[in-house]
Amino acid sequence: MIRALTVAGALVLGLTLPTLVDAATATGLVNVRSGPGTSHPVIRIAWPGRPFTLHGCGKYWCKVSYGVTNGWMSAAHISK
Repeated sequence: MIRALTVAGALVLGLTLPTLVDAATATGLVNVRSGPGTSHPVIRIAWPGRPFTLHGCGKYWCKVSYGVTNGWMSAAHISK
């Protein structure tokens, strides 16, 4: 019983803590895609200088929130 309460408490705490994110901008007009790769469709275009939220990056692609759109951008075109 105590273990179940501890796990439940940890889950609630984990849901309420803020996510670690970074602010970034695009270096030019950059496609925001539905997935990490050029085979995924473009769902929005990011404008240079307009900040967006960077959730994490791999070697080539970053997961972003641009306005209300969540998607992926090429890491080569992002400035922190």
